[in-house]
Amino acid sequence: AWTGVQTCALPISHRASLPAMVFYGWTGVNMFFALSGYLFMWLYADEIINNSFSWSSYLWRRLIRVYPLTLLVIGIAVASQWGQHSLANILLHVSLLHAWFPAYRVKIDSPLWTLTLESNYYLVAPFLIRWFAATPNNTSRIITRFTILLSASMLATAAYIWLLSAVGGIQDSEAWTFTILGRMSDFGAGMLLAAIARVYMPKAKYAGDALVILGGVLYVVCIQLIIAHGGPDLAGPYLFGTVGFRGLAVSAAIMMYGLHIGGVLSRALSSPLAVLLGECSFAL
Repeated sequence: AWTGVQTCALPISHRASLPAMVFYGWTGVNMFFALSGYLFMWLYADEIINNSFSWSSYLWRRLIRVYPLTLLVIGIAVASQWGQHSLANILLHVSLLHAWFPAYRVKIDSPLWTLTLESNYYLVAPFLIRWFAATPNNTSRIITRFTILLSASMLATAAYIWLLSAVGGIQDSEAWTFTILGRMSDFGAGMLLAAIARVYMPKAKYAGDALVILGGVLYVVCIQLIIAHGGPDLAGPYLFGTVGFRGLAVSAAIMMYGLHIGGVLSRALSSPLAVLLGECSFAL
C-alpha cells in the first residue's frame, strides 16, 4: 500500500508549482527494494535455517510472478516503437540484464531497470538470508552484518565503476542507482529490520504506530537532506545527500517493521482501498 501511495504521487510530481517534496515520488523505488528485502527475509529464513529450502521451487515462483508480465510489457513496447530498438537492446531486456549496460538501461520502457535489480536480488537473497539468520537472538550482530554488507556493496560499486572506466573506457557513475551493487543497501535495510523482527516484536499497544511515525519522519528528513544537497542527481558527491539517499530504505524498513507489529495505521493500510493501491502499484 505504501508503494501504491508513492506510485500515485508520480504523475503529480511533474507539476512545477507543487512543493519540492512532491517531486520525490521516485523514492517509492527505494521503498520497493526495502520491501523485497523485508518480505524475503521474513518468508524464507526458517526454510533456509531448517534446510528445507528448495531452489527449484523458489526460482520457479519468482519466474512465474515476474517474467510473463515483463515479456508482455516488452512486447507491447517494442511493437509500439517498431524499428527503434536494436536486437541487442531487445535481447538484453528479455534476459533482464539491460540495467548492467548504461546504453540500454532505460531504452524500451524505463521502469524495467528495476527488474534487473530484483532478479539479481532473487539470486543472492537466499545466501544473504542465511548469513543474517545465522545470528539468532543477537540484534547487535545483525546490525554489524548489515554494516558489513553496506560497506562491501559500496566498495564493490566503486570497484565496478573504476573497472569499467579503466578497461572499457565507460563512465558509469549511475551504477550507484541502477545496479544491484549500488542498491544492495536498500534490500539489506529491509532484511535488517525483518531479522530484528524475528528476534524482537514489541508488545506495547502503540509500538507499531510509533515506529511507523518514526520511519515516516526519518523518510521526510532524508528527502530534505537530498533536496538541500543538490538533489538526487548530485547525491553521490555530497555526504549528507548520500546519507539521505541511503537512509530512505532504512526509514521505509522501519515503517514496515511498525506495520508488521500492528496498530491503528497498520489496520488502516490493510483496508480494501490501501490494498487496491498496492495492486495498482504492482500493475503499473
